[in-house]
Amino acid sequence: MAECTCCKIIAELAEVGKLHDVGEHWTINERVNHERPALVIQTRRHVEHFGQLNSNEVNELGEILKVSVGRVERSPKVEQCYVLYFNEGDPGHVHLHLVPRFTGEAERANQLPDRLVSGVTTEF
Repeated sequence: MAECTCCKIIAELAEVGKLHDVGEHWTINERVNHERPALVIQTRRHVEHFGQLNSNEVNELGEILKVSVGRVERSPKVEQCYVLYFNEGDPGHVHLHLVPRFTGEAERANQLPDRLVSGVTTEF
């Protein structure tokens, strides 16, 4: 069986030190190939829908979200952190994006672009 897209991304990020182990069931990494910084939380095992998560994965995700969202929101110039779950395509893993909204972006919150407002930079 061919390796899924999420497994390939995990392997590539691990090689360059951008993959963070946050628990037995989940990993977290800095989103790549996007101008707007974000974190991606994803399952270690192949599970394509929230309804397929087991109790241990669900419980661990709650704690990871609490800590990760809090950390993003404490970053300079971040006013809010959005948790996005689309899971379209062929990812093979439940994954969520933690996307910050920066100071000065409130009026565009429902149209948040995948680029930063001029002059804003950040690193998680």
